[in-house]
Amino acid sequence: MCKYLIKGLRKYLVLYTIIGVLFFPICTMAAGTVVVTAETLPNNDIRTLIFTCTADAADGSFPDTTLTADQYAYVRGFHFYQALTDPGSTAPTANYDIVVNDAYGGDISGGELSDRSSTATERIAPKVGNAYGGATVNSNLTVQISNNSVNSATVVIILMFSR
Repeated sequence: MCKYLIKGLRKYLVLYTIIGVLFFPICTMAAGTVVVTAETLPNNDIRTLIFTCTADAADGSFPDTTLTADQYAYVRGFHFYQALTDPGSTAPTANYDIVVNDAYGGDISGGELSDRSSTATERIAPKVGNAYGGATVNSNLTVQISNNSVNSATVVIILMFSR
């Protein structure tokens, strides 16, 4: 009895191994990634969030990224004053767009992160209405990248905050 049970289990083990080998690489390559790191300048009055982004290998989309509770606490009450975008060696589509939405759906960059260059590092100051100026972070933030069709494109976004 035990001999037949082991033989049956062996068949299922082989089957699941084959399925895993065939389909697991597809699943792991399909999702884009965003890794967020935080840096504080020595005087602690300026903080940065660095988003290292890689687009989906199948369709070029980037995942929306909402700050974790710790990341939000890190910049809460700080003033968003500048952003830098740096396309990687696998550059995104020309004129791709980024928004940094607060919890109310407002883009705290004021639309200044739209139409990004696929070749040059660019820096912006955010707008509030028609004037340049930043927003105080008083709700969680979500970074969204759109209008990219390059599979596995990379871009680094640096958001800078001050007291």
